[in-house]
Amino acid sequence: MRNKAARYLGFKNYFEMRLILSEQNPEEIETIYEELDLLTGRPYAELKYDMDDYFSEYYNIPVKDLRPWHYQNRFFQEAPNIYKIDFDKYYHKKDIVNLSEIFFESIKLEIDDIISNSDLFEEEGKTEMAFTRDINRNGDVRILANIRDNSSSMRTMLYESAFAIYLKNIDKNLPYTLKEPAHFLINDAVAVLFSRMATSPSWLKNILNIDEKEINKISKECFKKLRLEKFVFSRFAQVMYHFEKDLYANPDRDLNKHWWDLVEKYQLIKRPDNRNLPDWASKIHLITQPCQYHNYMLGELLASQFENYLRKNRIVKDKNFVGNTKVGEYFQNHIFRYGNFYQWNELIERETGEKLSADHFKNQFIGMK
Repeated sequence: MRNKAARYLGFKNYFEMRLILSEQNPEEIETIYEELDLLTGRPYAELKYDMDDYFSEYYNIPVKDLRPWHYQNRFFQEAPNIYKIDFDKYYHKKDIVNLSEIFFESIKLEIDDIISNSDLFEEEGKTEMAFTRDINRNGDVRILANIRDNSSSMRTMLYESAFAIYLKNIDKNLPYTLKEPAHFLINDAVAVLFSRMATSPSWLKNILNIDEKEINKISKECFKKLRLEKFVFSRFAQVMYHFEKDLYANPDRDLNKHWWDLVEKYQLIKRPDNRNLPDWASKIHLITQPCQYHNYMLGELLASQFENYLRKNRIVKDKNFVGNTKVGEYFQNHIFRYGNFYQWNELIERETGEKLSADHFKNQFIGMK
């Protein structure tokens, strides 16, 4: 049905329509994903050996018998916990919401009004999904989340707060239709950049007051874990991008088989034996946010590009963002306020000096040991 509507409007299929109407060139996006595959394929395979050895020993089974359910995550989109570091202990009995407020206020991005209008804690029957909504495109931005005192919630709170701050600070003098981000991927990139702080040694030191001895002890593991997270997600993003593109190009193919073909190719995970069920259809984004998931990985690339720009231009002189008001000023004056005034890649080039590229993600994570 989606394809029928897209073809009626003159597009090849729904996937092509969604990209073009969001000002994305399908060939340009394909090129970025091809480059990313080449960059991440070999180092990911090396990390996969480490993960397989860990789980083989943990479950006391041969590597050849490992299957999707052994990797701690339904879709293997999040990195498994294979390193000897427990971030949760640092956040136990801490006020996660207040920590987020302290951080953003330290860089002059106020969120008190957003927090006061948001629904942030668990209740019976409440959706488990965290998200942010701009109610009126005039400053009334609210977050829905289910915050606990752990590292996952700290990442969520930083992500959603940054996402909300972007929406709140778009120039109110813009016409209504321009009072939204230039593209979801740019808003996501800002949120990703700040959510990375939750497991950063500098964040733990400056926000949680973890002593220097402990920071030195865990720094290497912090970076290894972050690197693993980015590689694992990048390979799942390849699965989602190619599956959605292929889904709309040929919806009558054997989709169950194609899903697991892609999982084996990009994630190097063996499919379940003797199974022919629509496992792909349990990924909610395929229904609720069609042809959007590829932007999450583009947001990761741009987050690294933002970080490179901040360091290159000495807005950030070390790895610590806490208390650096220049960081808040940069995003407020160079990204947020423009809303959708510029085409998304034009805005990126204007404010970072180049169009979106995988280069900075490569420089940040491919060589990281």
